[in-house]
Amino acid sequence: MEPESQRRGVGGTLLDTLHRMSENHPASVGVGLDTENRLNIPLYERSGYQVVASGNYEGLEIWCMFRPNRGTLPGNRKV
Repeated sequence: MEPESQRRGVGGTLLDTLHRMSENHPASVGVGLDTENRLNIPLYERSGYQVVASGNYEGLEIWCMFRPNRGTLPGNRKV
């Protein structure tokens, strides 16, 4: 996202919409994403994501994150 477009709530609105869609889908247990920017990690953590894997692909650092839907137990079982 361009710097002049940041801190306007657009990303949070998109995440909220995605989270609602995931929670309303009967087969979904959560949302996964990846980021190549370490500075994005705290933003996603505030939205409930946790880093589940990280690695380096041809010199590019990548962090994979997951946010379980509310009502999902560890092991991806719904309650």
